[in-house]
Amino acid sequence: MTDTGHTWGPEPSGIAPSAPEARGSEPESVRTSRSDLGRVRRYTVATLWFVNLCFVGTQLLIATDSPVDARIIALTLLSVLSLISMSLLIPRLLRDEPEPLPAMLWVLLASAAATWILANIGEFAGWNWSMTAAAGAGIVICLVPAWWRVGIYLGAMLLIAAVRLAAVLAAGEDPTRAAFTAEEPTFIVFALSLILIPLTYVSVVWSLHVLARMDRARALASELAIARERLRFATDLHDIQGHNLQVIALKSELAERLLIADPAAAARELGQIRTISREALEDTRAVVNNYRTVTVAVEARNAASILRSAGINCTLNIGAENIPEPAGTVLAVAIREATTNLLRHSRATRAAITLDAVDGGRAYLLSVENDGASARAGGGTGLRGLTARAAAIHGSVHAERAGGTFTLTVRIPAPAERTHNR
Repeated sequence: MTDTGHTWGPEPSGIAPSAPEARGSEPESVRTSRSDLGRVRRYTVATLWFVNLCFVGTQLLIATDSPVDARIIALTLLSVLSLISMSLLIPRLLRDEPEPLPAMLWVLLASAAATWILANIGEFAGWNWSMTAAAGAGIVICLVPAWWRVGIYLGAMLLIAAVRLAAVLAAGEDPTRAAFTAEEPTFIVFALSLILIPLTYVSVVWSLHVLARMDRARALASELAIARERLRFATDLHDIQGHNLQVIALKSELAERLLIADPAAAARELGQIRTISREALEDTRAVVNNYRTVTVAVEARNAASILRSAGINCTLNIGAENIPEPAGTVLAVAIREATTNLLRHSRATRAAITLDAVDGGRAYLLSVENDGASARAGGGTGLRGLTARAAAIHGSVHAERAGGTFTLTVRIPAPAERTHNR
């Protein structure tokens, strides 16, 4: 037998899981995941609206104790502008793809910074006016690349403190004694609020992005399962029908040659072609329904019969029976592929198929040998695919050319050995 680099079809790297979904349909798990993700998006939007209203509402609520003047009116208008800007930026926060910073973000930053600066001009208006600055920092953190976020967070906190410190120094007060002109409990509350406000936005938006990535990963896993199932189906169909079609072609040629010289023999060959075609149809239906099982001994006997009908003197020696799956499946595929390749690419006159249990029954050894090896070398995709199948169950494939003889050897560990090796 020779393997001259022809295409035997794609081979999976292991046993592929079945995907029950038909082509074009969407798995139930994916539909449920998308529904859950849409629900989480709506919850996130509602949460962000609530957070915006809470921060700006608290800022304005505390300001009601102050006498109404032009500065308070200006601070209120700036706070409302900040609230509008934050609300308009909510859809942008939900996107996971990197994009340029939106123009509305600069409106938010300008209004929030102006609010805090105006609150520190003249008589201090209170720490509550720093909330929009902290919220703006949180939104910026959600929109910039990951490596900028810590720097922006720390920078925003330092900038809020620096504006207040500059106002204290400009008023000629001693910052160590003035304690930022705030009572200690109030100052502590607002200091903690400023630290947590940006983190609130980050946690809400980050949670949504994590769920979105998980949803994409789940959808990709479903698509890969379907692709693996299609690959399994294509491989099984090639393994079965490629062999059957090769035999049908061989017997058709033989029947054509015998049609005049020996009509009775030609009729027998045509009858066998009809039988093989019917079996091929049944095998195809079995592959579609995913219940076809391969018996190694039957596959070996069929291969020997086919080779003999092609004029090749084939010796069959089966010393191992009742081989469990998946070892039996790999060995049967190896026999079928070796037979098909031998008929297609060699001019062998002698072949031998040997299957034995070796190493005290700890492994199965298949050997397919023929005397029609060509001088052309090359492993081909068929041997690579068979090697991948064997490797998936800790087996090995070895091909050797010596003179005009080609030998394919497949060694598959028995289940007890595979369990022991694990």
